[in-house]
Amino acid sequence: MNYSGMSDAQMNALIAKLQYPESSVATPYSHRPDAYIYHRNNTNEARDYCNSWADAGPIIQNNLISLDSVYNFTDETEEFIGPRGMWNCVGISKGEDFCRAEHENPLRAAMIVFLMMHEADNA
Repeated sequence: MNYSGMSDAQMNALIAKLQYPESSVATPYSHRPDAYIYHRNNTNEARDYCNSWADAGPIIQNNLISLDSVYNFTDETEEFIGPRGMWNCVGISKGEDFCRAEHENPLRAAMIVFLMMHEADNA
């Protein structure tokens, strides 16, 4: 699936459905990317995995997703010339498939990798 073409709201909804399979999920606001999770006990909560470290951090940690900044080097001398403004994320699915994504938002890159890992595990 092409996760890079999805909006933050679409990605947040997919991730929320994976994290809370017994609950219903909606993205009710067109001006906000939050996914709203409605639990069976009549409680609800909002999650923004693509933009909130508090929401994405446990997923990154529990799935051993590696997060690294991408640097620029000159071709001739391999001299470091600074960060490129991109983040590289890597994860290994349970089936040992290598999943990688690059994005200027580190959390979005990590959530793309999480979705890729889940897709590889269920292929």
